[in-house]
Amino acid sequence: MIRFLGRKDKRQLNNIIKVASKERMYIKKKNTFFGYYIDNTLVGIVGYYVIEKENMVGFVHGYTLPEHRRNGIYCSLSEFRLEYCKEHYKGFSIFVTANSKSKHQLEVDGFEIIEPQYRMELVL
Repeated sequence: MIRFLGRKDKRQLNNIIKVASKERMYIKKKNTFFGYYIDNTLVGIVGYYVIEKENMVGFVHGYTLPEHRRNGIYCSLSEFRLEYCKEHYKGFSIFVTANSKSKHQLEVDGFEIIEPQYRMELVL
């Protein structure tokens, strides 16, 4: 089941954030999230934010718990988020930063690369 995350989901969202941070994925709680539940347990999330004055929606944070990967959860969440935003933010542009894992699905969804981005790291 997919639904908006609210205050009552805070504990489970914090669990997802904790697991994600171990994989070096950093999730900001200030975004709006949809969650994927199996037996009342949150197993995946996707998020977005809106900048009204720029007619822009930004897609952020797609994460599925490792033990639930390869079951189509991320794809289901991504499709749900995209359809929701198409319906509720007509006339807005949707932006997302892709990584090698998500790029193909985003292209399938109709996104086009407008600017290549490189993420680099220096470990001290």
